Amino acid sequence: MSVSKKIIILFFCFFAYFIFVPTETTMAKEYYSTGTSNVVLVEKRGTGESYLNIDTIEAYIYNPPKYRLAANIFVYDTKARKIVFSNTIGFDYDIDQHTIYSVDLSTGIRKGPLNAKGDSVNRTSFKIAQVMWNKAYNMDWK
Repeated sequence: MSVSKKIIILFFCFFAYFIFVPTETTMAKEYYSTGTSNVVLVEKRGTGESYLNIDTIEAYIYNPPKYRLAANIFVYDTKARKIVFSNTIGFDYDIDQHTIYSVDLSTGIRKGPLNAKGDSVNRTSFKIAQVMWNKAYNMDWK
């Protein structure tokens, strides 16, 4: 086989890989960013973007004034161009006490209360909880 044929084959294989074989995380990012799903950007911090899939919001407890909601979230790293974290997270809301707690759904253990003035993880969880409440009940958390 001549050198020119080898170069042409190598050239074709190189470009075919990028055209026909996108990575799984690239496909996931495109799926979540094209509007084909109800995914909401909650926060950008550094190279990370936190998203909430509002299609997955479920009410585990509806006993006014106490509520428990859960939904799927994921964190996309824009620099690495991949999803670096995904999980189902839950929150307990108490309207009388004006508090939100993060909840381990498998054990029921609560952490909190969450607020907008805590550490970065606390603030992000609080923002996700607020958006989840807003999307589930169509009202702002106060």
